[in-house]
Amino acid sequence: MQLPGNPKPRLRYLRRQIGRLPPYPALFLVVGPLAVVEPLKLATIFIAGEGHWITSALVMLFAYAVSLFATHWLFVVVKPKLLTLRWFAHLWASFVRLRDKARRWVGKRRSRADFLARGAEASRIDAAAKIVAKLNLN
Repeated sequence: MQLPGNPKPRLRYLRRQIGRLPPYPALFLVVGPLAVVEPLKLATIFIAGEGHWITSALVMLFAYAVSLFATHWLFVVVKPKLLTLRWFAHLWASFVRLRDKARRWVGKRRSRADFLARGAEASRIDAAAKIVAKLNLN
């Protein structure tokens, strides 16, 4: 079943309308879905505690999907407006700095782990070659 009409013009219209909001209403627009979804995630623990595992899993999946897709889309739309708030711009810059630092740290650890893994592989190959050499000498 297909909905009548093309939804893209409606989404573009909605995006334009949201983009026209002042910074604080835009912030409340992003916080709105989070205010619903985050307690819903907590409620899934109680639902599971009552023995309704499948229902709990479905509610958790729905909550994460809403949180991921709807909130992300809204944040991308309103981020330029939010960055006009001095305190938000400062928090965002701090977050980006911390995120980049964590990425560099993980990248260093990953390259070190790759180096050690290659070294271990080379050691195994050398050990296997020595065993083969001993077997061929006898």
